[in-house]
Amino acid sequence: MLGKEKAIDWELGYAMTIHTSQGMTLMSPQRVWVIDENLAWDNLIYLAVGRVEYLSQLIRVEAPPLPPEIAQEIEEAKKKRRLEHELRPSIQEKLIGYMGQDKEKGREFDLTVDYILTLKRIQEDKCALCLIEMKFEWDRPGDISQWTVDRIHNSLGHIKGNVRLTCLLCNRNHRV
Repeated sequence: MLGKEKAIDWELGYAMTIHTSQGMTLMSPQRVWVIDENLAWDNLIYLAVGRVEYLSQLIRVEAPPLPPEIAQEIEEAKKKRRLEHELRPSIQEKLIGYMGQDKEKGREFDLTVDYILTLKRIQEDKCALCLIEMKFEWDRPGDISQWTVDRIHNSLGHIKGNVRLTCLLCNRNHRV
């Protein structure tokens, strides 16, 4: 580029979704640009192939590779999201138990799975009292390292602001 001149590689003449193009055949020289880093959406690639007259009309656009530290950060975030997704049913099950306890005693309850996951992140999987790393998956009932929801003020129910995550041992000791 010189001075105030602008270089335009290409200009978008028209765009549509795959659903809009259903039943169409894009005639040459029209092109289909496939912009997907991992070609993960196989069914969309299949649809794109089915919309063109010639395979030469398909153009795959790849992003430049990410720096290793950013790629690793993204992978760790994906792994964390997968783990949280897998933990949701067991957290929900435990919360239902706490809700039953509170209902039985006439106490308020307002905890959610998302709130528990937020506490888990804030506390970095550690017990709020003894700081051991708690187990969010365990195979023995009564495992003293498993996570529990401890009420700070036992006169109140399991409500936001009145709970912390503790290991089973600390929760039991806090009752007395």
